[in-house]
Amino acid sequence: MATQDRLAGKYDRRIDLLRADTDTDDPNNEQQTIYVAAFENFPACKLESKGQDEELDGNSLKGSIIVSWQIRYIPTIAINTTWKIRDTHDGLEYELVGPPIEIGRRQALKLNTRLVQ
Repeated sequence: MATQDRLAGKYDRRIDLLRADTDTDDPNNEQQTIYVAAFENFPACKLESKGQDEELDGNSLKGSIIVSWQIRYIPTIAINTTWKIRDTHDGLEYELVGPPIEIGRRQALKLNTRLVQ
């Protein structure tokens, strides 16, 4: 808990919060999911990585990197598990693996994500 309290004011990264939306492809008339920026250049703190999660699928080994992010609490934001995060520093995208977790009483939100490969 002391680690989270110490990092609460350290928002040294910038992220884009990407909201899932549907778009109809005109030639094929098919719906596809696109991601539009709900918030751009948003201050965030990248917490320590939890390591890699590996699973065996058939004959191939799949791995994923789990990363937690901390952002300021915004009462009007409705982040859910269909959203993604793009790190503006390196351009990597992360998908949410669970609902946001409120830290303290409206002090911050913790977002657990997985690197999109």
